[in-house]
Parts: sequence; structure tokens; C-alpha cells
Amino acid sequence: MNNVLILLDNPDDWKPYCETKSILTVSDYLKNKPVEKDRKLVINLSNDYSYNSEGYYCSLLAQTRGQRVIPDVDIINKLETGTGIRMDRSLQALCYQWIQKNGIKSDIWYLNIYFGKCREKGLEKSSPFYFRELSLSITESCPEYSS
Repeated sequence: MNNVLILLDNPDDWKPYCETKSILTVSDYLKNKPVEKDRKLVINLSNDYSYNSEGYYCSLLAQTRGQRVIPDVDIINKLETGTGIRMDRSLQALCYQWIQKNGIKSDIWYLNIYFGKCREKGLEKSSPFYFRELSLSITESCPEYSS
């Protein structure tokens, strides 16, 4: 039995990927009582985690049901309030070196991270940090460097 449940706003978003019976819409998750008690991990891929949104309440409900959920409500609240997280100096230095090497002049740049992995050569060591600290499955991160 599969222990993972993936929540989406629209199940058609998953069609280009592998076929699975582990998909449920966020609306259906909120409306229905849990059928399978073996689902230990809920991956909430809602497009909206704002307070009072279905995405927010899916994470809250999963936690209440004793399931591990990505992202959890603490992380959602942290992101909503802009609290954020700080990288240690070695990861900051790694990102700064990558910025210099790639000639990025902008103060803001984005890094796409999928389940702790990114495709940017030289930043592979920084992406697990975001997944571990933020527990977000898919992240468009905007790292900042402070000297």
C-alpha cells in the first residue's frame, strides 16, 4: 500500500506525470473523512496556502489527523509572515560564488527546487537546506546573500 497522498487543486495538473491513485483534490480532502488510515505522508501541492484558504486548511487537517504533511502549518505561517530562514555562512558563500561565476547582477534571483534538488550546477548543496528547513516539496526560492 502506498503511504503517500498528494493533494492538488486540479487533478489534471498531475496528468503529464505518472499515473497514480494517490491523488486527491484539496476540496475533496477537506470534505471527506479519511478512508485510509495508512496514509502517513500528505504532500500538499495547493496553489494557495494563505490563511483561510483550502490549501492552508488541508495542511492543518492533515496535522490534526496525525499525518506528516509537507508543508506543515508552522512553515506556512512562517512564510506568510515573512519570517523566513537564514542559511549558514558556508551556504551563503556557495550561493555568492555561484552568483559571481554566473555574472548575475540583479539583487533578486530565483532558484527552483524540487524535493530538495535543483538543476543549477554548483548549487546542489544548497537545495537540500531549503527542503529540510522549509519542508516544501516545490519551491521557487529567492536566496539573499548578506556579507
